[in-house]
Amino acid sequence: MPLVKRNIEPRHLCRGALPDGVTSELECVTNSTLAAIIKQLGSLSRHAEDIFGELFNEANSFYLRMSSLQERVDQLAVKVTQLDSTVEEVGFTPPPRFSPSHRQDMIFVSSIFLSTMHCPSFSPYAPRHFYRGQTCARRQPYQP
Repeated sequence: MPLVKRNIEPRHLCRGALPDGVTSELECVTNSTLAAIIKQLGSLSRHAEDIFGELFNEANSFYLRMSSLQERVDQLAVKVTQLDSTVEEVGFTPPPRFSPSHRQDMIFVSSIFLSTMHCPSFSPYAPRHFYRGQTCARRQPYQP
C-alpha cells in the first residue's frame, strides 16, 4: 500500500446537505459544487508548486554534482597531458585474478535444492546435514 504524500481536498464535491429554506435547489448545488472545484484547484496548485520546487532542488543538486565532476575531469585531463612516459617510468600491475568466495554458499544452496527434490522428508534446517544431490538411499554427508 503506497503512502500518501499529498492529499487534494475536498475529495467529494457534491455530498453536502442542502440548507433549509432554499428556493432553487439546482442553483444551490451548482454553486456549492463550483466552490468545491475552486478549492480543489487551489489545493492542486499548492501541491504542484511543492512538486516543482522539489524538482528544481533535485536538478540543482544534480547540476552541482555534474559541475564538480567536470572540474575533476578537466584537472585529470591536464595531468594526463603533462605526463611523459619516456621520462617517468609507468608501472602496470595486472589486477589479481577473481576467485569467487561464495562457492561454498552455492554448493550449500544447490545441495538443499537437490536434496528436497529427491527426498521430500529432508529438512534443510537440520544442523550440519549438507548433502550433494544423491538419492535418499545413497546419501553421503558433505563436509566442507
